[in-house]
Amino acid sequence: MYEIEVVAFLLTAVVAFLAWKRFIQKPPPKPVVNNKPVVTREVSEQQKDALVPIKILFGSQSGTAETFSEELAAEAKTYGFSAKVIDLEDYDPDDIGEERCLVFLLATFGEGEPTDNATSFYEWIMKTEAREPDYAKGVPFAVFALGNRQYEHFCNVGRNVDGNLHKFGGIRLCPHGEGDDDGNLAEDYSEWKITFWTAIRQHFGIKGEVNLDDMTFNPACTFKVLAESMDEAGAPKYDTQSALVKDPKVTAYWAEVSSVRELRQDCKDGGSTIHMEISLENTPRLKYVTADNLGIHPRNDIKNAEKLMERLGAKPDMLFSLRKQNDLSKFLFPTPCSVKDAFEWYVDFNSTPRTKIVKLLANYAQDAKEKETLLAFATTEKEKFAADHMSLFELFFEFPSINIPVAHFLELCPKIAPRLYTISSSSKVNPRCLSVTSSLVLEPKPRNREFRGLCTSFLLTLKPHDKICVSVRPSSFRLPSVARLPATPIIMIGPGTGVAPFAGFLQEFAFLKKQTPSIDVDSHLYFGCKNASKDFIYEEEMKGALQEGVLKSLNLAFSRDQESKVYVQHRLRENAQTLWTLIDEKKASIYVCGATLMGRSVKEALMLVAMEIGNKTESDAKKYVESLTTKGRYIQELWS
Repeated sequence: MYEIEVVAFLLTAVVAFLAWKRFIQKPPPKPVVNNKPVVTREVSEQQKDALVPIKILFGSQSGTAETFSEELAAEAKTYGFSAKVIDLEDYDPDDIGEERCLVFLLATFGEGEPTDNATSFYEWIMKTEAREPDYAKGVPFAVFALGNRQYEHFCNVGRNVDGNLHKFGGIRLCPHGEGDDDGNLAEDYSEWKITFWTAIRQHFGIKGEVNLDDMTFNPACTFKVLAESMDEAGAPKYDTQSALVKDPKVTAYWAEVSSVRELRQDCKDGGSTIHMEISLENTPRLKYVTADNLGIHPRNDIKNAEKLMERLGAKPDMLFSLRKQNDLSKFLFPTPCSVKDAFEWYVDFNSTPRTKIVKLLANYAQDAKEKETLLAFATTEKEKFAADHMSLFELFFEFPSINIPVAHFLELCPKIAPRLYTISSSSKVNPRCLSVTSSLVLEPKPRNREFRGLCTSFLLTLKPHDKICVSVRPSSFRLPSVARLPATPIIMIGPGTGVAPFAGFLQEFAFLKKQTPSIDVDSHLYFGCKNASKDFIYEEEMKGALQEGVLKSLNLAFSRDQESKVYVQHRLRENAQTLWTLIDEKKASIYVCGATLMGRSVKEALMLVAMEIGNKTESDAKKYVESLTTKGRYIQELWS
């Protein structure tokens, strides 16, 4: 009897060892992708009739508000609602009074401005004198506002829409939510959603508890295979460049890289800052104005894209379409699109996924322990997961039992948004050639890992004659008219790559002075970096402009070249008297470009100047600086 037990034990151990060995040596079973729509949780016609219809309208610049809108719509059926997501540029505000329920997700862009797609709607709703006094009477509504607290007019658009809808008779379902991009925007949104779902269900008398932890992924899109391979007989004609410029959300063009040069004096620390010139000669429809933003459409690391396709069992050459079930005209990708291009150009697997996605992926984990860990990361151990900075790419390899259909992954995965770079050339000097300035983003992560910026890494792979997919967007940086320039001092504050738009300004000032000697701009530049001998970018251009009289003063702050750190805000304080004269007496225009933390410090420095030299109280100094913004004399382009 003893021998039998020993044999049984040994057999069990061998089987367990072989199973373990097979598990670590092979990826999980690869999903089969077919041409049938992937649909879960069917809703009967009777159930559909019982759902309360709501419209979710978004104003989005980078895509976050749109992503949140799609997420809210995906959850709606679970809570008794039928949701339709609408781009605000496609919505007629005259219909507000006829709606059953409206939900707005609105980003504030720049200095309190609406996003491009929300501009017309916002202008309509802000013309209160032209509106009927009860145009929104009885219409239930809710608003979630997105912004960055470092800006003066934080969440301005969402706040104003919420206030006006309530003022004109709308029924506010819950206090408007506010998400801070400089803090934890996703958590702000998640907390507001709980309040929102509770309030809207109560308003419409829908019973039952709200429990977001029970959510599973319910595809809202139809995945269709158009061809198993691009070489297949009858396959649609396809090439990557044509597909990318057919992006349904962005008007983009392919341009050619003219030149690339390193701007740093020393790159031994692994850093790099490049000046890239892009020719527009073969893209006649693409035009820009000095200090516009260039949207660059980056590509994922090709090797990582290949690894992830193999991990998920995706067929690179397959052509597919993915469109919303409730609106067949809305596609999530260009149509057709190859799986290879989707993984290289569209899905964002480099960032840390939101806890919502981690929770949904837990449902695809075949291993119970892995599922438990993923659910903990999305709930009780959110802080631990956030601190690890695990990317979506890393997550799939650290949790090998996640077995998700490619169709689900393509819909679920966040999409890559164009990265905006302020153009560093003058359109008057080079109308058919523009330049951008990019500094490689390298940040350490726990467990001896490293984060590399997606777009900054991509730009480093490009060389002359390579093609780059770009789009132009207007910025808030606009110089005074040529007639006003001689009488308007220009103060430019831009440490690091924040100096980019001012490189363009200096080109323009030199051009105007050469064309018309009477146009002599009173310009002053504040620039900072770590070391004069390592990362003093555009050193020759700045010193040359100063020598030629195009620049009247150059104020430099090298933070690591002395024992105590010195930043641009310190130089502002040192030049307090001159600065106050330029601002208060000569009515200078001030431009600030760079990180949000720097922007806040600069604003505080200007307030101190107003207090010390202008003899203002702290309260009056704050109002004074705010008034400069209102008058268009204090303009910021900041990033987190």
